[in-house]
Amino acid sequence: MPREEAIARIDAALAVLSGQWDWAANANRFCFPDPPDDPRCLLVPYAHNDITFIIPAFLAAALTPVIRERLVAALPDDPNTISSAERPAKLEALAAERLDLERREERLVLEAEAAGVRLDRRGDLTPSVYLETAL
Repeated sequence: MPREEAIARIDAALAVLSGQWDWAANANRFCFPDPPDDPRCLLVPYAHNDITFIIPAFLAAALTPVIRERLVAALPDDPNTISSAERPAKLEALAAERLDLERREERLVLEAEAAGVRLDRRGDLTPSVYLETAL
């Protein structure tokens, strides 16, 4: 996919991770007259419920610019990419082209057999191509 689309996906993923915990609201709870029952839960998101959330949420919130910079820098810069919107049409065109090539190949195999030359067929030949060409 194009670099811009990949960057948009990186930004969306980081926004989800860093936005899942309201750091400011939880920090304000330390200003209340009564201290929190479990201060860990205010310092570390969902510490009492889901340990798998702690590290990604904290890192994403604290290091979002660094994480984004490194991810974007690691993206390949390939001019031959296609967008997600263009992908289904491209795959359909490639499938049609492959089907046409398989039909042409099968006709050549049959012509060779008619001329007395035995050629092996590929194991991944589409069965419908074999059937329609053989008839």
